[in-house]
Amino acid sequence: MPLARNASSRLSWRRARLMLSRMAAVTRRSAVTAMAAGATSGVRWLDQTPPGTSERAASFPPRTWSNIAPCLACPVQIGRRCRYVNMEACRILVVDDDPDVRTLVRRTLGQEFPCAEIKEAGDEAALAVTLAGWHPDILVTDFDLRWSDGIRIFDRVKAGSPECCTVMFTGTGNEEIAVQAMKHGFDDYVVKRSNQLKRLAASARIALERTRERRNLAESRDLVLKELYHRLHNNLQIVISLLRMTEKAMPDAAARGQLADLARRIQALTALQEEFYRSEDFRRVDFGAYLERLTEGLIGAAGDRLRVVTHVASTILPVDVAVPLGLIANELMTNILKHAFPGDRPGEVLIRLDQEDDAIVLSVQDNGVGRQPPSGETGGGLGTSLMRRLASQIDAEVRVDHADTGTTCRVSLPR
Repeated sequence: MPLARNASSRLSWRRARLMLSRMAAVTRRSAVTAMAAGATSGVRWLDQTPPGTSERAASFPPRTWSNIAPCLACPVQIGRRCRYVNMEACRILVVDDDPDVRTLVRRTLGQEFPCAEIKEAGDEAALAVTLAGWHPDILVTDFDLRWSDGIRIFDRVKAGSPECCTVMFTGTGNEEIAVQAMKHGFDDYVVKRSNQLKRLAASARIALERTRERRNLAESRDLVLKELYHRLHNNLQIVISLLRMTEKAMPDAAARGQLADLARRIQALTALQEEFYRSEDFRRVDFGAYLERLTEGLIGAAGDRLRVVTHVASTILPVDVAVPLGLIANELMTNILKHAFPGDRPGEVLIRLDQEDDAIVLSVQDNGVGRQPPSGETGGGLGTSLMRRLASQIDAEVRVDHADTGTTCRVSLPR
């Protein structure tokens, strides 16, 4: 009887191992088939062990599981064991003038990335055809090609696919070539030998993981910046509301005027900040679009008595230049509202933003009464002093021409 029980136990173990091995193979095939049909992610859970399987047999790892290649994406749980199967599709380009090497590299990368679309290029014509409308995620290239070199291949692929990760796989280089490749931007450098194929596959996988991590970090950073700009915009609006409430409560007319000027300056910063928020690159802003918004505010404050004409070229400026120049434009328009047309006098304002050969020129011209500095005052008021300080920050030149037919202010910003 003990011998019979032992034989029965061994037989049940063998049956359990056989069933679990079959389940592992079926799951692996279904995962690859799902990705071939276009699925990019997913988890396949088999929560129950086969019926009639003992606790000890269910925890026994079948040998077939060791053949499942580790991958970048989703876990597949079989029974109580979890292994990783490549559930992400990627595009791989192999550039080498030796067809045997291309075959070995393709086979090795195909085992590491079972769902990858792998293409080869052995000459200039094949590379041009491959890159036409096709953007690889991984580039594996030799350095010394009969028709080109790895550095030029890198530049050509990166021009169309900036986020493509690159690995140099060559047998003709040395330490200087390796250093040159890494400085040029290659993610890794692998010596072309038969025993280095596994390292090549690992390098390609690690490079792809790093690229996707950088992409995720960049997306997270953009979300944080957008949230920061949104909160800043709300806070600036609260400050403007408080200033206007305080302005209405002030009994002194001069104090009310100063608070109104301060509110307009903060409002100008708010409009500029909105352009930052709308821009894809938070380090640069379309200054022409900002001027359009500032002009709309000028028309709204002046009513129908002013005719505003704009000739604004689309100009992209960095943040540290756009902010001072935007405040200068706001001071110029505020000066027109306060001094150019007294007594609700009608008039016309011309605003231009031009890109000349050596400078970006902002000009504001009106046909008002003109405004000369008061006698004994050469430096002007607070607005004039503020414009001069802002212009010195960006090395701009401010020139004001007074005439009987109005005033013209020209701000020249060197490129």
